[in-house]
Amino acid sequence: MPAALWNIILEEGSDFDLEVTYQSTACVAKVVTGYGATFQIKNTPDDSSLITASVSNARISLSGASGIFSINVPAASVTAIKNTIQDGARYNLLIWPTAASTDVDPKRLLEGQVTYKKAYAT
Repeated sequence: MPAALWNIILEEGSDFDLEVTYQSTACVAKVVTGYGATFQIKNTPDDSSLITASVSNARISLSGASGIFSINVPAASVTAIKNTIQDGARYNLLIWPTAASTDVDPKRLLEGQVTYKKAYAT
């Protein structure tokens, strides 16, 4: 099954928070205890990541029995990419059932376009 599409907006000077629930085809939350996950924003698929959130860097937390992946990117990281992010930037959320290895049953759960919104000068 392909990844779900959901476009996001990053706002300069603001944290980015997103909660994603992993569900079965019957819309029942899957248990994600022990899962690994990574959320990356890139200008093109071959570029290095502008922002990375993961379970290992504590920017993604899990609510095991609820099937929820909570992504948090601090405002400083969002603001840091303001001069490097390009139109057409995209992100994806990759999950896998063991925190140790992306080689075991990886799934792209979510993907989409990224829009960067600069703050107004005060």
